Amino acid sequence: GCVTPVARFTATIISSSGAGMKVLFDATSSTGATQYKWFFGDGNSAMGTNFVQHNYSVPSLSYVVTLIVNNTCGDDDTLSYRLSQIGLDETKVWAQNLYPNPVRPGQTVHGLPEVTQSVNASLYALDGRCVHEILVDSGTHSVDLPSFLPAGTYYLNWMGTAYRLVVIP
Repeated sequence: GCVTPVARFTATIISSSGAGMKVLFDATSSTGATQYKWFFGDGNSAMGTNFVQHNYSVPSLSYVVTLIVNNTCGDDDTLSYRLSQIGLDETKVWAQNLYPNPVRPGQTVHGLPEVTQSVNASLYALDGRCVHEILVDSGTHSVDLPSFLPAGTYYLNWMGTAYRLVVIP
């Protein structure tokens, strides 16, 4: 007999610029599947692998990506997500409007959308660990980084959007 296949995938934006957006799709958490068909939402598709990179010529989180998995008995499962729906852990958004960026530990980062109520902003390392929580007051559109931050790339979760920050020594 066959195990009923279940389609699961995550998406990680590796890079984004005027030249396009490179996204890594990972379906290794799918179960019971022997065949993978990807539809990237821009007219392109791929077959065969549970781990695939795709280059979008126009950066956007509005693409709807569909994964269809099959098993050897012909059973299938389908999962579709808009890139913007996948969530912070899976989707990394590249934001160019923050300054300074790169930034030094202890500096204030400006250029964020204004918050309308007090919120917690979270700073995540690339491996998904939350390294710092910052209480942000209403009316604020900047954030003070902690002085203990090691150099590296971080994502700032600001009202549900992930902003890419590069911290330099």
